[in-house]
Amino acid sequence: MNKVLIWLEAFNKRLSATLGKGASDVLKNSTVRTFAVITTLAIASAAIILEAINGTFWTISLIGLVVGGYFSFKFIKNKKVKPLEETEPEGENEMSNVKKFFHIINSIALKACAVLWIIAIVLAAFTMKSIAPLLLILVIGPVLFWTILFSISVIASFTGHLIISPNRFRPDDYDAKKIDGSLPSYKPDNFGIFTKIEDGRAMVKIIGQTFLTAFMQAPGLSFRGHHEPLLKRNEKYWDVIDTPPGKKDSDPLSEYRWFNWKTIFFGPYQTAWRLWEAATHKWLGLVFVGIWPIVTLRIYPMEYFEEAKTSAGEFNLKRRLDYSNHYRVFDFQVFVPMDSLDTKNMIPVKMVISEIMRVVNVYKIAFRSDNNWISRLFARIPSFVNEVTNKITVQEIIASTGETLLTEKIQPGLEALADADKGGPIYAMGLHFAPNALSIPDRSVRNKEDELRLGEVARAEIDREARMRRADGDAYAIEKSNQAIAAGDPTIGLEVARIDGQVRQAEAAGKSGGTVIVGNTAGVIANPQPRKGD
Repeated sequence: MNKVLIWLEAFNKRLSATLGKGASDVLKNSTVRTFAVITTLAIASAAIILEAINGTFWTISLIGLVVGGYFSFKFIKNKKVKPLEETEPEGENEMSNVKKFFHIINSIALKACAVLWIIAIVLAAFTMKSIAPLLLILVIGPVLFWTILFSISVIASFTGHLIISPNRFRPDDYDAKKIDGSLPSYKPDNFGIFTKIEDGRAMVKIIGQTFLTAFMQAPGLSFRGHHEPLLKRNEKYWDVIDTPPGKKDSDPLSEYRWFNWKTIFFGPYQTAWRLWEAATHKWLGLVFVGIWPIVTLRIYPMEYFEEAKTSAGEFNLKRRLDYSNHYRVFDFQVFVPMDSLDTKNMIPVKMVISEIMRVVNVYKIAFRSDNNWISRLFARIPSFVNEVTNKITVQEIIASTGETLLTEKIQPGLEALADADKGGPIYAMGLHFAPNALSIPDRSVRNKEDELRLGEVARAEIDREARMRRADGDAYAIEKSNQAIAAGDPTIGLEVARIDGQVRQAEAAGKSGGTVIVGNTAGVIANPQPRKGD
């Protein structure tokens, strides 16, 4: 059995090398098993269309139909069987020799179908009495097909009616109103077949509520699965990583190879489709999503806060609530307001923290967060910060006193929430915090009464500190004078005696009601009070 496997695998690799890498990728598409029967039927249909009805052509078509159909149904039935070219993480889905045997046979059979289709077209071209039908199908048809598609793109670009806009139904005065509740007051709209995407963003295509695929536009970034042998149903496929050196970034256009099963079975029409997608994106800034309502984008409610200074220049936040159809894979800022946090001395405080974060897995952010990742974030972060503030005093929070700054106490814990190795809940949603990016733009005591009371305590502390400093200064001066006298310095001794005399005169004058001017003229009593008998 092993010898047979080795021989078949060698033959399969040689066949792949002959057909090109694109043809060997035919098995890497998860839908190829379903499409195999349809595409082999297309071979037989082509015989009628091309008016090449002869025994040879029909024989080739039937061979392709039988071989492709048999192995397609066989492998659709056993969903656990995966092509050899596809790999999962180590230790998962190990295949027995029997499964490997059928995989190799399936691979060879599908490649054989591709070869048969090419032979069928060549035979049709040579057996037809006129080449006009072939030119119509292979040249004029694709050109007309591209023209119609691009006309639709131009109309959509100028009118905007076929472009998906989640907030299409938002009222004009919506931003001016006070926003209440957790959902916008209007319904989202997913109608359209195109979308616009900005740099640093990713979008998810769905059928119904089921994940179909994802795409992004982010220079320097790629999906892990575009460069590593992973299945699309593997969550790691959708990790956002730095593009490896020498590789191409993931772009919004559908994956395309000039020699793969789509171009083999659809020929020039698939090429025209690809050129239309590229022209629509480059010239009009639009990306084709799919045929509505079958295929559309995943839309979710998005609550966020924007910095808005008050008229007095004080820090303030303005709440925003609408719908979004994208996820940000570049760094973005998030303000998280917390209205009530506990402290060690039982005085509640309020705080606003600012974090820099980004999406690191598009599938997780869309399907591992109840389709509302921002609500989970706003629930998880305040809970953790409250655990920190509950162990420190309100003075340490407001003034950020103590041996460790407040940001230094919070930042490590937040990063742990997004740590992959620790299984953090933020990472489980596909998010990541930028290192050392935490800031606290606003913090204060929650209740005014507590704030006034703390202000009085603070002022009393300042007065006490000032008195202690003055006392320390007087004690220091006396100590120095005593040291000088003990050392036998007559100048210091005279000065001390002079000051002592002034103080005594001041005490005497105070008893008699006069005012003593202690200065260059020592002991002069100014403005003396009249005495009895004067």
